[in-house]
Amino acid sequence: MLNLVVFALLNCVEMKKYIVFIFGLFVFLNSCRPDEEPIVTPDPYTEVAVAKINGEELNFFSQGLFFVHGSDSTFTLGLNYFIGDQVLRKRISFSYIKRTLSTQLLWPADVNDKEHLKCSFGTFLYDGDVVGNYYLLNPNDSIEDFFRFLSFDEASGEVSGVFQASFVVSENAIFDPNSPDTIVITDGYFETKISD
Repeated sequence: MLNLVVFALLNCVEMKKYIVFIFGLFVFLNSCRPDEEPIVTPDPYTEVAVAKINGEELNFFSQGLFFVHGSDSTFTLGLNYFIGDQVLRKRISFSYIKRTLSTQLLWPADVNDKEHLKCSFGTFLYDGDVVGNYYLLNPNDSIEDFFRFLSFDEASGEVSGVFQASFVVSENAIFDPNSPDTIVITDGYFETKISD
């Protein structure tokens, strides 16, 4: 009987070693994981983007991407406004941008085709990971909604351009009561590098 007790205690001590080892490994692995995504420092081409939002001038982080849709080559451009420690607050999105230096008229993002340049605006709440209000182009005002490349270097992917648009909040996406019902963007300018 004593042999059984000694055997059980010995096994229990060995089991405790394994439990302590597994627990220590678990703590070590979890303490080494970052709580947040690392902050990515943009390259110099993605840092120049500015626009007036309802008269207030804001600096944006711009990111351009190249897409091939069937036989058409188009671009998308996202302009993100951050506060504090990289907390996302506003985003202007352009999609289906054609490779031309002529002025392109903007269409609401809810138009479902690949022929027109789409544009939308959104706000974000809390740590920047919760959608606030979503805005569509406002067709009921006199503001011309447009996008135009000023320069386009095919070899390097470096582009610059201007834009202007007005938006009205989507009735289906009002989650931020502190945001205005309409957004007017003027004097929009960007320099970025289109990436694949």
